Amino acid sequence: MERDQPNRIASDNSPTNSADPSHDMVSVNDNCHDKQMDINSDVEDLSILLLDAFSIASDGSDSVEWNEQVKLIHDGTTKIYCVKDSKNTFGGCSGSVAMKSLADEFPDEEEVFRLKNEYAISKYLSKCSAIRAALAERCMDGVKAIVLDWANGITLEDWICLNRKKEHSSSLTINTSTYCQSFCESDLKMILQLAWSISNALSDIHDAGVALNNLNPENIIIDDKDDNVVVKIIGLGYASLLTDDKKKIEDFIPQTRKDIQHLGIILFKIFTGQSPLYRKSHLDSMDGGKSDMRLQSQNQLVYMLTSKVPLSFAELAIGLMKADGSALDSWSARTVERELNSMIRDLGSILSNAEKQPILGTSNASKIAIVSGCSGVGKSSLVKHTKQFIKKKDVCFISGKFDQFQQMEPLSTIHAAFTEYTNNILRKGPENIHQTREAIIKAINTDIGVLTETFVRVVATPSYPIIIFLDDLQWADELSLDLISTLVADTENPNFLFIGACRDDEADGNHPLMKHLNDLKRKNVDITSINVTSILKTDTNELISDVISLPPQLTKSFSRTVYQKTSGNVLLVIQFLQSLCDEGLLLFSLESNTWQWDAQAIEAKEIPDDVGLMMSKKILQLP
Repeated sequence: MERDQPNRIASDNSPTNSADPSHDMVSVNDNCHDKQMDINSDVEDLSILLLDAFSIASDGSDSVEWNEQVKLIHDGTTKIYCVKDSKNTFGGCSGSVAMKSLADEFPDEEEVFRLKNEYAISKYLSKCSAIRAALAERCMDGVKAIVLDWANGITLEDWICLNRKKEHSSSLTINTSTYCQSFCESDLKMILQLAWSISNALSDIHDAGVALNNLNPENIIIDDKDDNVVVKIIGLGYASLLTDDKKKIEDFIPQTRKDIQHLGIILFKIFTGQSPLYRKSHLDSMDGGKSDMRLQSQNQLVYMLTSKVPLSFAELAIGLMKADGSALDSWSARTVERELNSMIRDLGSILSNAEKQPILGTSNASKIAIVSGCSGVGKSSLVKHTKQFIKKKDVCFISGKFDQFQQMEPLSTIHAAFTEYTNNILRKGPENIHQTREAIIKAINTDIGVLTETFVRVVATPSYPIIIFLDDLQWADELSLDLISTLVADTENPNFLFIGACRDDEADGNHPLMKHLNDLKRKNVDITSINVTSILKTDTNELISDVISLPPQLTKSFSRTVYQKTSGNVLLVIQFLQSLCDEGLLLFSLESNTWQWDAQAIEAKEIPDDVGLMMSKKILQLP
């Protein structure tokens, strides 16, 4: 429920690496740190219980986890216990207390400072209802510990996950062109009230002269069992207090602004169920990075929000996340609170106006592009030419080709394509291999049933998106088509693009490929169709003019003959010109220093009207 190393949304909100209580905006005066609470004799029995629990846990025993009175909640750099206090000996309000201690018998100074700082800030904010009461400071078997009132409920992170599962289980869908209400009005009102409660809590904390420096969904506890949302802010080890020092006052303003930006990120997650951030590595979490967390693109943020909530909600969340230099730069948490209260009051009108709201921005969710055309028109060449434009960018481009005679080997082509990907990873060195392995292991543990889908989600990141190109889809096996459909329909993966090429003259409406494409369309998957056709007569003339280095007006009659025999099929044109050279019907004259051709012989020459037949004939001519 509470983390020992609270998440850091961006590196510049991480606290200064100092254990000195005089560092920037240390939360309380020295007396607060040095002063021990006077605990009366009624607490002695419970103190002994806590000491016993601490000793058992230190020995590695699991018996304390489900002890009748003590439960180990978190075991990391800090240990957190939930202890029943039925006699209310510590003076809490929930019937239980949270005991937080340092796990290391010899902790570093920064860890000790954060523990003391959390207690002191909690004590300072004793009149703030969103902060749990600081009840005692203790020394447990030689290790520092603090006792706080227990906060009932679940973390906001868990609450968002539960709410998202509820949304996915409903029959509501999102239209691809206009906003479709993802939540009923009562649910949306509840979400707004939760956002208001968090803003109200942050307002009270800022008004008291405290900046949190570490506001994130793991450090917010939600209790909504009685239809009355109660919010508690925990994890105050990084918090800082405004003092009369002029320099510290100047530093305090940007710190509260960072809290506002984090509030915007939290509102985004509440509204969409997704994080607006991405990491420049394979692991996308909100913990402890150093300048490696980035907001998604403006287009993506707008799309994700306006496909879920009305435009006014989207504008608020994005404005807060990008507070620096935006119109909301001067907004305080109290201003946000008032804005949310206004939205709650006018919710009916807002939803009425949002019925025809278009979805703005561009979705970066998984997409599929199908390049179709007859054999030899240049489908594969077009895609490979596109690859040249992106090869210098941080994009992974992998490819494969289905074979007409390998349909009895399901997934063989996809296997070959991902083998190419793994080879790319191996070439990048040990660090990249380790990051990829850890990310895959973490993801696979969640759901082995969708292994490939999970794999692609993990390895395709904003900083290293994946493009998969598979040629000759008309020969794809059914299992491969199923897998492709699963990947491109995955709305959770914005960093993956599938490109497929197929011969449309060999894939009619009853072909398995067409059935899969139609199913994707019914699921509102955006399919980009590119039909490559034969080149025109004028294009054929320009091509031949370039090849033999003669002005277009001199090659018109020649190109007309070539066009009549090839119908402008690029591969046929190229192969026909090659065969003319091989047979001496098109040759370079050293006397005239120009290309010459036998027009009558070329006119009489017959060629297969199918690329496959022409290539077969060419192969048979090999020695």
